[in-house]
Amino acid sequence: ITITPSVTITPSITVTPSVTVTPSTTPPSCGASWTETAHLTASNAASSTWIPSDIALRDEYALLGAEAADTPAGGAAYIFRGPGATAWTETAILTSSNTELHDDFGMSVGFNKNHDAFIGARKGGLAGGDKGIVFVFEHDGLNNWTEAAYLTASDAADHDVGFGHSVRVEPISGDMVLVGNPNA
Repeated sequence: ITITPSVTITPSITVTPSVTVTPSTTPPSCGASWTETAHLTASNAASSTWIPSDIALRDEYALLGAEAADTPAGGAAYIFRGPGATAWTETAILTSSNTELHDDFGMSVGFNKNHDAFIGARKGGLAGGDKGIVFVFEHDGLNNWTEAAYLTASDAADHDVGFGHSVRVEPISGDMVLVGNPNA
């Protein structure tokens, strides 16, 4: 007896990940309803590489980290500006000049009060140290961000992966940045 396969299955569904925007001035628990108003999708999104890993909001800006984005920088962060409830526009794609593939750039993100972007790369490091790093991109007040600085742990050893796993910026003044490392 010879068995020959007779069915060929070809994938036919492509999924492009996106972020859904549902603004409301009152939380749903207070009787208001939330309505989906937009999907934020990166201009260079691919089904297997652009999956938002973290989101930060500040005023009219949304910062989406995508650690798995297929870039030479080992991830990316996307800034969208939403001057209205339904009109969101991608204004910048941020990548680092000092990370490599699999550094997880975009693992975590945050904004300060000036809309400067803080982007974690938990496997990144200077000179290949793999200690983790947080990059700071300064905002010029328009729609331009420039890589300006980086933050590292003062007590990290080589290959002490994790610094930058989480980034939170103090929400009122935006003057303090907290960086997490689950391996510390």
